[in-house]
Amino acid sequence: MGKKTRNFILELKNKAFQDKATELKINNKNIDEYEETEFIKRETMCVFKCICGEICNNKSILTIFAKNGSGLLCKKCSKKNSDEKQSNTKKNQTQEQKNKSNQKRIETNKAKYGVSHVSELKEVKQKIKDTNNKLNKEDPDRPNRIIETQKNTIKELNEEDPNRQNGINQTRENTCLEKYGETHATKTKEVKNKIKNTNIKLNSEDTNRQNNIIKQRQETINKLNEENPNRPNEISQTRQKYLSG
Repeated sequence: MGKKTRNFILELKNKAFQDKATELKINNKNIDEYEETEFIKRETMCVFKCICGEICNNKSILTIFAKNGSGLLCKKCSKKNSDEKQSNTKKNQTQEQKNKSNQKRIETNKAKYGVSHVSELKEVKQKIKDTNNKLNKEDPDRPNRIIETQKNTIKELNEEDPNRQNGINQTRENTCLEKYGETHATKTKEVKNKIKNTNIKLNSEDTNRQNNIIKQRQETINKLNEENPNRPNEISQTRQKYLSG
């Protein structure tokens, strides 16, 4: 018995209804002009208008109905849809599932690249550095905007979930304990020595460096304390917890 032929015409009509795509054409012919039983190859190209209004040219039926296919959506809407699915999947995952997924990712990266994360690769680090330097040169105010956006995002997330920061701190401490045997990486002998040697090298290259650091640090502390008068007490409580840990 021969393999059953897929009815792509009917499937495309259903997909267009599902993705809210319009003006769907196959080989420059409106899909409504085709008989539903008419045979078309999966390599056939389609043209359609995405839900956002963008006209998408030459998208094959194979791409539309692939396992992780983008359907009758433009690249932008397809990415948005994919990101939402991933976000919902992560939200519904238990901590055990998240840990298992992270471990699998780490093992895959180690097998392929020899590192836990691709961002640890020398060539990736250099590419990120070069890209940031180029963007910052074109837009000098970019670093300040990024910092401000990060601060506002963290503030909003902490307002939505007051216990969020405690959870992050606990996760960080657990990770450090597992990797280094300490609650913070700066407690390890290797990191302490690295910091010490780096400071000695930098101070020898710039004799005013230490004075400038102290001055900048004090200016930053004064500014932060003005914004949050209760900050010194919060730091003291955190320090006591850190030292007792």
